[in-house]
Amino acid sequence: MSAVRFRPLNRKSRAEIARVVTDYERSPLEWDPAHVIEDLRIEQSIEGLLKPDADRRNWIEVVCDESGSVLGHHWLRIEGEGEYRFATIVSLYLAPALRGRGLARRLKEHGEAWAREQGATQIKTTVHLKNPRMLALNEAMGFERGMVLMSKRLG
Repeated sequence: MSAVRFRPLNRKSRAEIARVVTDYERSPLEWDPAHVIEDLRIEQSIEGLLKPDADRRNWIEVVCDESGSVLGHHWLRIEGEGEYRFATIVSLYLAPALRGRGLARRLKEHGEAWAREQGATQIKTTVHLKNPRMLALNEAMGFERGMVLMSKRLG
């Protein structure tokens, strides 16, 4: 794959928002084959991002190929106020062909800069234990392991 470019999500493009939300919703299938994709959740996320005030607390940068097709994204949300203001990484996704090229690190660096501009004092994320590449990248960038989310499927 040749050159890629980074740019903000086109908030006026339902198709582009749908692509980001769908990639976000489908990406857990890579490490959790039992992950359930819910069309209603996808539609609600799309509608939420189409609202005019969605830009206030959400930042989404996309990675595009030369034709402008979205091949990845980094989505952060600002939460809290004052000294407790922090950024949460909602999602970071890259198409498999883009992985291993340092693009995730660049996306994370861009996201951290945005979070600082918003007054965040911390950035948080969750990573599946079966995603060792992202765990390693986060630790290399100074993230520390914290809580462990445990779950059990019923039925």
